[in-house]
Order: sequence, then structure tokens, then C-alpha cells
Amino acid sequence: MKDFFHSDRLPHLLSGLVFLAGGVFAVVTPPFQVADEPAHFQRAYQLSGGGLIPVVHSGRTGGFMPSVLAVDTMAFHDIVMKPETRLTLKTFKARLAGAHDLRAPEPEQFVDFSNTARYSPVVYLPQLPGIWIARLAGLDVFGILYAARITALITACVFLFVSLCLLRAVPRLRILFFLLYSSPMSVFVLASASSDCITIALSALVIAIAIRLMACFDPGLFYWGLGAGAALGLCKQVYFLLPLVLLVPVLKQGRAGSRRHAAMLFAAALVPWGIWSLVMGFVYSAPRTDRLVGPWLQLAHMVAHPLAVLDVFFHDLAVNFYYYKDTFIGRLGWLDVWLSTKIINQYWLLLLLSVVLALRADFAKTQGSDRRAWFLTAGNILFSSSMVYLSAYLSWTPVGSPVVEGVSGRYFIPVSFLFVALLPGVLRMNIKIWRFVAAVVILAWARAQWFSAHSLLDRYWG
Repeated sequence: MKDFFHSDRLPHLLSGLVFLAGGVFAVVTPPFQVADEPAHFQRAYQLSGGGLIPVVHSGRTGGFMPSVLAVDTMAFHDIVMKPETRLTLKTFKARLAGAHDLRAPEPEQFVDFSNTARYSPVVYLPQLPGIWIARLAGLDVFGILYAARITALITACVFLFVSLCLLRAVPRLRILFFLLYSSPMSVFVLASASSDCITIALSALVIAIAIRLMACFDPGLFYWGLGAGAALGLCKQVYFLLPLVLLVPVLKQGRAGSRRHAAMLFAAALVPWGIWSLVMGFVYSAPRTDRLVGPWLQLAHMVAHPLAVLDVFFHDLAVNFYYYKDTFIGRLGWLDVWLSTKIINQYWLLLLLSVVLALRADFAKTQGSDRRAWFLTAGNILFSSSMVYLSAYLSWTPVGSPVVEGVSGRYFIPVSFLFVALLPGVLRMNIKIWRFVAAVVILAWARAQWFSAHSLLDRYWG
């Protein structure tokens, strides 16, 4: 037990805890009660049948699929954003029993999922094995969805395990990395059909590889980082430059080979992202129809009113700061399952304590941070965060809106892992105190997950 927090047993424990918490969330959350889960499921189902490129029909983007699938994905839509509407076990079973048999010949109809149609097949790789297995087994829509949730959660736990193992060289960072990866908000989407699952998992993996390479550069591991970075560029496109965190260990080599590695890194980050963006440009349609939105319309507005646009961004931060703070930690369901302010603030306190733990020097002498590496990483944080804002402003915010619409705190979770790479080991701390605080943090994390599960039960069941 003396060296447990610095051993290879810790990744097993923490990954198992996330699997347990995510499993509870997946079970107690009714079908399609994760934000945009119907649209994510429909895109994943399209991919499972070989439909790599979405279809444009009557000016909208989506795909053709059995008409009964579109009906069943809306079977629980009446409880969305209606906290007064809850399920009993009897009504839940009745709705499940009403699912249609997807194996029966059914006419196909066009289903509009323009907000998820732009995502590449990489985004739904965690869910696809579950969907394929469930379809082969002849399960209905709900069985397929739960299978997708399970394989997504397994994938997320495997990625967490690998990432924590990569941090073996700098174990002081493990607790903070774990807390960021497994906040109630994160665990909730990791155990769902959401595109956020693989985005969070790949972001964590890329940054864990970068941190490991900073300690000891390994060309083989760097190539794995290139592959993970290229895949991340094919996920949510706002994170396309996040893999450039691998540039930090490349530049620290100080050898002629660093130029070749840097060129490969830029190619891996930009080429897949650019190709997919180009392809999606031919099938793009506005993700919402209730308001006037569109990248070209918004760009024209930005050019005509540049100062007004800056005012929008600053005003949005002032108005929505606490909303972003809360949704980074946990607002579950369709953002209608609120965790208590007390739980959210306590989780922020846990993050602060884990930052202190991460600052502890691992060895006898302190470990400072390279200034160039610090500026590169900080610049990546600023740029990637700005891209989250800019993407929502261009694609989702109505022209002339005083705030940026469509931004949630969970979109900053992938960027937050970069913050871990900034922390130098400069704080001298007694190892016994460090272990005690680390144990308390993990227990408090379990308490936060418990109350999150209770909030889900209270919201949906009664």
C-alpha cells in the first residue's frame, strides 16, 4: 500500500471505478436522454450499415433508414426538458415492449440529423461494435442503444487505463488527470452514444503520450501519438490543433530528426482534418432551422462589425461564466438534470487539491518547466478554447445574437488535459501527506458520482 499511488495498480483501480460509475449512469438514464443522443445514434446506425457519407435531401443532411427506427428513437422524447414527467418501471417496460422489429421489411424514410451528420466514422468507433453485435442478435432500437453505450464505456475505460499507465513516469499528474477525465459530466457522456466519448478519450491519450515523451522521447510511441492525433482531427473539428502538443517533446529532442517529426505531426493534424472538412462542405446544411444561422452569413457579419463581435464574446463570458462552470462538472440529461451547487463547487475544490498534488516534485530536486514548452502549451489551450467559441458562433449562433449560443462547459474537457502538461514539479511535500490527500480526493470523487446517480434517479424515476 505504501507505493500504491505510484504503482501500476492505480490505473486498474481508477479505470474500474469509472466503469462502475458509467455503468450505473448508463442503466439509470432512460433511452435517448443524453443531449442529442437520438441524432448521434442515427448517425452511428447509418455508419453501421456502411453509410460513410451522409445524404442531402430537400436541403437537409441525414440518411435513409427504416421508418420505425425514427419512430422508436422518439419514444421517450416526451420526458425531455420536463422534470415533472417521470417513469415508473411499468411504463418503462411498456415503452420497451412497443419497440418495432428492425429485421422485418420496412419502408425507409429520410431522417434529418444535420447536427451530427458532419461527424466522421472515427467519432462513433466506440459505439459501432455494440451496434453491430446487437443488430446481428436481432435486438430492437433500445437494445442496440444500450449495447452502444456499453461498448462506448468499455472503450473510454481502456483509454483511461492506457493514459494513466503512460503517466507512470510522472505519477504526480495521475490524480488530476483522472478527475478531469471522470467528472460526472464526462462519465455521463462516456457511457452514451455521444460523439464526446471518443473525443475526450483521444484527447486524453494524445496529451498523456505527449507528457510521456517529454520525460523520455520514444519514436515508436511518437508514431502512436501521430495516429491518435490524426484520429482526433477527424472527431470534433474544433480540436484539430490540439495534437500539436506533441510538438513540445519533438522540439526538446534538439536533433536533426526533430524537423522530420514536426513535419509529420503537422501533416497528421491538418491533412485528415482538411480532407474531411472539404468533403463535408459538399453536404453541409445548417444544424438548426428555427433561426437564421450559417457560417457564411456569420462571417459576413463579423467582417462588417468586428468590434461588435468582440463585444459579443466578452458579454457572453460575463453572462454565461457560471453556466460554463457548472456544465464542465455536471449538468446531465438534456442539460436538465442539475447537480447541486454544493456538489459542483466541491468538485472544483477537488480539482484544486489535485493541482496541488500535481505540483509535487517527484524526485529530490524540483522539476521546472521549459519556457518554450510552457508557451506552446498555453497557446494551444487559448487557441483550442477560442475554436470552441468560434465554431459555435459560426454554425449555431443566430446572426446578431448578443451572446454565443450552443456552447457547453463539457466542450472544454478535451482542452483541459493540456493544463496538466503545464504543471511543473516544484512543490516539496511530505509523501505521506500526499498519499493521504490523494486517497481523500478519490473518496470524494466517489461521493460526487453517487450523488450524480441519485440526481438521475430522482429526475427520471418515481
